[in-house]
Amino acid sequence: MVHLNMIRMNTIIWSRVSSQSQDNQRQILNLKQVAYEKGWTVKRVFEETVSGTVKTTERKEFNKLLDYAVQHQIQLILVSEISRIGRKVVDILTTVDTFHKKGIALSIQQFNMISFTGWKREPDGHVVVTDVKYRSRIGKQST
Repeated sequence: MVHLNMIRMNTIIWSRVSSQSQDNQRQILNLKQVAYEKGWTVKRVFEETVSGTVKTTERKEFNKLLDYAVQHQIQLILVSEISRIGRKVVDILTTVDTFHKKGIALSIQQFNMISFTGWKREPDGHVVVTDVKYRSRIGKQST
């Protein structure tokens, strides 16, 4: 059996904070440690200071990240938490789908999971996405 920590992968770290008073360094250091422990090579770090309510497609740094990932054949993007992608479920799902269509997996440290490996969507990734949809629906019903 081959474990992902045995597979050499080129990765990008994607870190986002919401305000200038916050710092990306904790996220970056933690994700660098994860990459080191798994034997993954971090090719570049992308940092943003932008509200999670802003669509990823409207973020300059996200667009740079996506261009870089495609141009340099990045296989995996590391984020600390799903909320670092965004706050709106539709935006999160669209972003993950964009990565998958380009053959890029997403590693979410918060859940210790990878969205897919080797062109195959992982069941855990589907469970997380389903849970995010469910929690969003429940939240709307309770307000």
